[in-house]
Amino acid sequence: MANAAPIYGTVPRNSSPVLTARVRDSANNLIVQAGVTSIAYTAYLLDTDHPEDLDARTAITGHTAVAVAKASAVFDTLQTGGVWDDDQDSTGYNFKYQVPINVTDCFTTAGRSYLVVFTITPTSGQVVLVRFLVQVNE
Repeated sequence: MANAAPIYGTVPRNSSPVLTARVRDSANNLIVQAGVTSIAYTAYLLDTDHPEDLDARTAITGHTAVAVAKASAVFDTLQTGGVWDDDQDSTGYNFKYQVPINVTDCFTTAGRSYLVVFTITPTSGQVVLVRFLVQVNE
């Protein structure tokens, strides 16, 4: 299973970050829509006493194994600008998703950390995990 260290971000309480990443498959190729069978995400609230322990977590109701349309999350070419910080990386991203909070709340507790895990199933090769660690502030 291909995966990397979590991508860190912050978001104001009761809002949702736009999550972006440059994602490669287990063969180290950038993922593209035609190479992806399915995508799903689960959001977790991390333990207050041990937020660094990514296994000490509680799944958020309504944000567990949620299907994501690959056409809306995966780009066939790298993108830059907008939410991507060109000052740190001018190469760009090929994955972008904003966790919807209009139906079921998420990111509601200031001072807490949330983990959002995307499971990307490719047409061939190993599953890819993309993890975002989101700190919520006021």
